[in-house]
Amino acid sequence: MAVYSANKPNRTVTLHKDGCRHIKKQNIIQCGCGSMGRTGSQKWYCELHVTKNDIDQFMGMRFWSLHICDVCYK
Repeated sequence: MAVYSANKPNRTVTLHKDGCRHIKKQNIIQCGCGSMGRTGSQKWYCELHVTKNDIDQFMGMRFWSLHICDVCYK
């Protein structure tokens, strides 16, 4: 299952594969969604729950770019 990480300060969304070492499992619920970071500047979405509207709301309706994880997709 794919997992997306949204980073508010950098205004980026990154696509990861399920077993990626960049995914910090401690704050993510079983489906792959959850908030990370003390400041709430990063949010994770599983492929079942990610929507463009949710990411737009999280980013404050600002432009953002989509990237693929360099570890998962060498």
